[in-house]
Amino acid sequence: MGWTAKQLREAIDGAPDEALVMPVAHAAEGWQSSPEIGELATALAAAQADMDAAKRDSKNPHFNSTYADLRSVVDACFPALNKHGLAVLQPISQATAGPSVTVTTLLVHGASGQWVSSAMTYTSVREVKGEVIGTWPDGKEKYGPSVIEACDSPQAKVSATTYGRRNGLAAMVGVAPADDDGEAAMGRTVPTQATPRATVIKKDEAPVDTSHRVEGKLYIESVEQVSGDKRDGSGRWTKTNVTFSDGQQASTFNGPLATDCEHYRKSQSPVKIMTSPASNPKWNDTLDACEPDPVELTSSDITF
Repeated sequence: MGWTAKQLREAIDGAPDEALVMPVAHAAEGWQSSPEIGELATALAAAQADMDAAKRDSKNPHFNSTYADLRSVVDACFPALNKHGLAVLQPISQATAGPSVTVTTLLVHGASGQWVSSAMTYTSVREVKGEVIGTWPDGKEKYGPSVIEACDSPQAKVSATTYGRRNGLAAMVGVAPADDDGEAAMGRTVPTQATPRATVIKKDEAPVDTSHRVEGKLYIESVEQVSGDKRDGSGRWTKTNVTFSDGQQASTFNGPLATDCEHYRKSQSPVKIMTSPASNPKWNDTLDACEPDPVELTSSDITF
C-alpha cells in the first residue's frame, strides 16, 4: 500500500488495539436520506442539546494516546437519542472478498419514519518489519523502515468494524470527544500543561590539561547528561551528549559507555569511536563505542 508505519501513525488517531486501521474510501452510496427529514432534524436538535461529550477513557498503545472508544460514544449519545425517539442501526457489509468492510450508519426517527444514512469502507492493516539492511556494532540485525500492508484476519476485520461504527456514529449525531475529564461539560477551562522538555542534569566541562594532546588524535571536549520523562509515563530517560575535539557530536543512552567518556575526558586520553547515523536529522549521531587510542612512542619521545 506504500505507507510507512510512521506515516500511518501520523494520519490516524485512536485506532483499536487489535490492529491499525485505515479508512480508505467512501462507499458508492455515500450520504442518503428519506425525501423529508424535517421531523428527524427537529428531534435530533433536541437530542443534541441533551448529549454529553464522549470521554477519552481508552489508551491506544500504537500511538501512545487516549481516545473515546465506541462504548464512550454510545454512552454519550444513546440516552438522548432514545429520549427523543431516534434509533441508530449500523449494518456491516462486504462487497468483495478481502480485508475491507463497509459500515453503514442509519439514523431513524420512529414517529415519522424519516431517516438519514452514510457509509464508509475501511481496511485493516498491520505493520510489517522492514528488510535487514545491516548489523549494529553488537551484532544485532538492523532493519529498514516498517511497511504497512492489508490484513485479512477475523480480528482485524472486527477492529475495522469497531473503528467504523465509532466514527460513523459520532459523525452522524455530532458527538465529539471531551478534552478533559468533565471540566468542559461544566463550562470550565482546564489549562493545558506543556510536555516537560529535557533538562540538563550534569555537564562535565571543567578545565583539563590539554598540553599533552597529540596532533591527529581524537579527544573528548565535553560530556553532558540530559534527562526527561518517558512518553508512556513509566519513568525517566537519561541521554549523554559527547563533544569531540574535531567538533563532532554524538549521543548515547548507554550508562557504562557514558562513564567511560567522562573518564577519557578527565584523563585526556586519545580515543577511537564508532558512530551510526540517527533516525532523525535533528539528532546527534549515535555513539556506539568509545575506547582508548594508545599513542605509539618512538625513541625520540623517550628521555633519560
